[in-house]
Amino acid sequence: MTEPLTERMNLAAESLLDNEALTAQLDEPAANALLDWGLACVKLIVQETANLDEEAAETFIAPKLRAVRLLMRSVNQWVATGGDGDDRAGESSLNEILEQAAKIYPNYQPPNKAQQQAFLKQSLLEEPSEWILNLRRLVEGSHEEAPS
Repeated sequence: MTEPLTERMNLAAESLLDNEALTAQLDEPAANALLDWGLACVKLIVQETANLDEEAAETFIAPKLRAVRLLMRSVNQWVATGGDGDDRAGESSLNEILEQAAKIYPNYQPPNKAQQQAFLKQSLLEEPSEWILNLRRLVEGSHEEAPS
C-alpha cells in the first residue's frame, strides 16, 4: 500500500479498534471474529480510495465506515440477545446487516431468501465466534451451496 493508503487504513482501523462498544457484549473469540470482519471491510473500503485525493477519500470512506460500525453493532446486539428465539427479531437483524453490507461492498448481491432462512435456523448459542464466521460467509457470498 502507498503511504496515503496506509495512513487511511490505520486511521480507519483505529476507529474500530478504539470503539469498545462494537464488541462489548461478546466473549473474546466472538469479538475477535467480528473485529476481523470489520477490519477486512475497512481494508476493502480504503483500497477503493487508491486514486483519490485526501478530501475525496475522506468523503468516500466516512459513510462506508459508519456502515461497518452499524453492521458490527447489529451483530454484537444479535449475539448478545442470543437470538431471543424470535424469528422476526432475527430476520430484522439480518436485514439490517444486509442493508449495511450493501453500503460497504462494491456491487453487492445479498444472499437469496432461501439462504437467509437457512442461516436464521442456525443456533448461535453454542459458539458465537463460529456463528459470526458463518454470518460473514453468508453476507459476503462465500457460502457454499448445500448438497441436494
